[in-house]
Amino acid sequence: MDILAVKNAAQAGGANALRAPVATGGGSASARKAAEAFEAQFLGQMFQLAMRDQPVDSVFGGGAGERMFRDLLTDAWAEDTAKSGVLGISDAVMKTIIAAQEGQ
Repeated sequence: MDILAVKNAAQAGGANALRAPVATGGGSASARKAAEAFEAQFLGQMFQLAMRDQPVDSVFGGGAGERMFRDLLTDAWAEDTAKSGVLGISDAVMKTIIAAQEGQ
């Protein structure tokens, strides 16, 4: 489940829609993917906020193109950071997903 799928599922059915793929036999692998997607989405928002006020190089930067590519860069950073597991956000989210399913 990629970030866009998580976002669409959340908009369509809330938390229950995100829980369903894991509950239907996907096991911990699906929970891990969903947790990493959540962490990447969260980190993408944080990185974009951090980069928003950073100055651009007047020689090589600026304009609408830089804004677009800066967003792509921060999204790539977020995905790489989430996959590395350095922060541990996805671990906590995965534990919560599994605990919620066990309570069903």
